[in-house]
Amino acid sequence: MRCHQVTVTIEILQQQMDDAVAALDFETAARCRDRINAMRGGTTAAEAEAARFEGLTR
Repeated sequence: MRCHQVTVTIEILQQQMDDAVAALDFETAARCRDRINAMRGGTTAAEAEAARFEGLTR
């Protein structure tokens, strides 16, 4: 069940990211991207939402 919830949450975040890009809101898009990457890395949706990604280098 957790896998399905993560997949749905990632899909929602992906849509929010796409909407933000279309609105030229790149800060919101970047936050969505970071949350998606964190969730794909194994964090929960709550952990990804609470995480601070500022200052990270890629």
